[in-house]
Amino acid sequence: MIVTCGKMIYKIPGISADDFPEVLDVENVEPIKMQCSVLKNIIDKTFFAISNDEMRPNLNGIFFQVIDGKVDVVATDGHRLSIVSVLLESVSDDNISIKGVIIPRKGVSEIRKLVDDGDYIDVCVMDSVYVVRKKNTTLRISLIDAEYPDYKRVIPEKGGVELQLDKNKILHSLRRMSVMSTERFNGVKIEVYNQRIVLTSTNPDVGEAKDEIDVSYNGDPLEAGYNVRYLIDAMEAVDENIVSFEVRGDEGPGVIRAADNKDYMCIVMPVKLRKD
Repeated sequence: MIVTCGKMIYKIPGISADDFPEVLDVENVEPIKMQCSVLKNIIDKTFFAISNDEMRPNLNGIFFQVIDGKVDVVATDGHRLSIVSVLLESVSDDNISIKGVIIPRKGVSEIRKLVDDGDYIDVCVMDSVYVVRKKNTTLRISLIDAEYPDYKRVIPEKGGVELQLDKNKILHSLRRMSVMSTERFNGVKIEVYNQRIVLTSTNPDVGEAKDEIDVSYNGDPLEAGYNVRYLIDAMEAVDENIVSFEVRGDEGPGVIRAADNKDYMCIVMPVKLRKD
């Protein structure tokens, strides 16, 4: 291709249009209609937990499936697991389902841009391609060809001690703890006893931070350590003002969800902290 303008000349090599990848015709595929706000909310609650480990390609995206009008989306990096289960309000056919597929991180980022505004969006899967349509825009995403791990095995069966916390208070406290955080020392110790929760972050290179929040609790003392950034990400995804935080000590994961909404859950594995 030659482009000229005055004395300027560009010569750009090209390839035959016959060599361009075949574009699938999805016009005859029955899509599932979803609200843009619902899909955006689902992505916001799971995107942060997608793994960056290229050695585990099956975790480099979100797991997406629709069964009888209920959409389940999961993301995990092996240290935390974020799950969203939502019953769609507007589905063209309640019997339409999408078997579990893995949408890569880059594809999820592009979907995020499409659902920033608008009312509804159509989604479907055809020949290992995830298709999103919105008005005159069609986005086709090649799926990750791998098997997603059995995430349900990670969900704790036995309930821990449930603490109901004001979202803003606990987030402000965790952010204060994160000031001491570095890549090597990113843990926060959480102790629960005598109607209070005590948060401590210790970094030999920086110093120590300690904070305390009142909480309704009269049971035996509990102590656990977590990655402070993981707790912040999980709690920021809660839309409600009251956060439910299930603590199991060092022997089990912490579970974060909204106190009155079971659509979203984030499981955070505990970490071992340095002993003074």
